Amino acid sequence: MQRALELSLLLSTSLCNCDDSYHMASAADRDGITQEIEAVPASEGKKNKVESIGPEQLQQDLTSMNLSEVYEALVEVGFNDYEKALHLDDEIWQSLKDDNSHIKLTKFLIAKKFITKKCVQASSCIEILLFLSHYKEEAAGEARQMKDKLFEKLKQKHPSITKDRLFLDSDNLPRLSVLLERVKKTQNVIFILTKGFFSRPWCLLELLVATNEGKNLVPVKLVSVQRGFDFTRQRQYTHELSSYLDEVNPGAVQSVQEQGFEIAQVQDAIRMLMDIIAVELNFSNPEHVLDAQFDVIISKLI
Repeated sequence: MQRALELSLLLSTSLCNCDDSYHMASAADRDGITQEIEAVPASEGKKNKVESIGPEQLQQDLTSMNLSEVYEALVEVGFNDYEKALHLDDEIWQSLKDDNSHIKLTKFLIAKKFITKKCVQASSCIEILLFLSHYKEEAAGEARQMKDKLFEKLKQKHPSITKDRLFLDSDNLPRLSVLLERVKKTQNVIFILTKGFFSRPWCLLELLVATNEGKNLVPVKLVSVQRGFDFTRQRQYTHELSSYLDEVNPGAVQSVQEQGFEIAQVQDAIRMLMDIIAVELNFSNPEHVLDAQFDVIISKLI
């Protein structure tokens, strides 16, 4: 998991990481690299996903640029598609170059920049590392503390990360209509589970979009006497979700349906989330215990 998180953070910095090696090339070589990169078609719509650009497309693109030897080198080390190639760090790229001739170096630098640019275009650059889903009335303060603490810990390991890659609606949401789009642009969704979490239509919608989009789900059970989440009781509510929602929050069912979802889909999504072992988080714990609980949450990020 930790390695996956490190690789995911490369997406926002990979364009910068290759600059040092780029400047190692001669002026003429750099001109050649610039021309090749500028030739990358801009028609790779941002709605495409990196995963859709597979081995065949990578081979075809590199071969058309007379870079077939780069593709062969990538295949040898098991990084033969766009997504994997994007996540190669500088050490691996360096190991692929078996000599330091200007021609060889230039070819690999062209390939690296080409792959980075095309993947960023295609993936729409996953903007958000994690999204904090919570019921404001029950967990607004804790969500704020979680964002601050998680950022502090992530910053220690990844100095280049910025706080805007941790989404909290009170900080990052310009208007409610774009909320679900933000879920689609995140990698991890942390669900702060409290007593009334599943009674809120927007919490349910965030869960539905996250499961439909295949996001990494991280349930966190907030330990609280008055607001504590009860798994056994929630499983009972889920079985008759429509009745439960009509009782505790009239209009919630309609809000979900207006977004194109049915209650059966909500039930499946809730069960999927509750099948994942939740991290317990208690802000009343001593600092060292709380610190360890946050380390567990970070270990679950990808």
